[in-house]
Amino acid sequence: MIQTMNNPEHEDVPIIVETLSRPYFPMNRCSYLYVESDEPRPGWSLNSMPFLMLGLVGIIQVPFGAPRFDQYQHLSQLFQGLEDQMGMTINFADIWLPDFMFLQRVDWKS
Repeated sequence: MIQTMNNPEHEDVPIIVETLSRPYFPMNRCSYLYVESDEPRPGWSLNSMPFLMLGLVGIIQVPFGAPRFDQYQHLSQLFQGLEDQMGMTINFADIWLPDFMFLQRVDWKS
């Protein structure tokens, strides 16, 4: 089941952070998961307005049936549900963030 994530509980995007190891380049690569459709998807609606899904991409925020990715099986279930059963493709994309963001613990909620 695909639904919009307008819930404030799910504003975070899980990322995979590379180890800090580039003294010549003070940036850190962070990867996140996104899903896209390989073919048009008729019959979807967006706020009760029908549309044809073609070339839309969505960032994955939570696994199926869990509040966060904290077990290996969550990734396996995600790939099985979206790729095997729904015919979508899960990909990794990168965002580069400065090293100083990872040198001390930052409380993003305050």
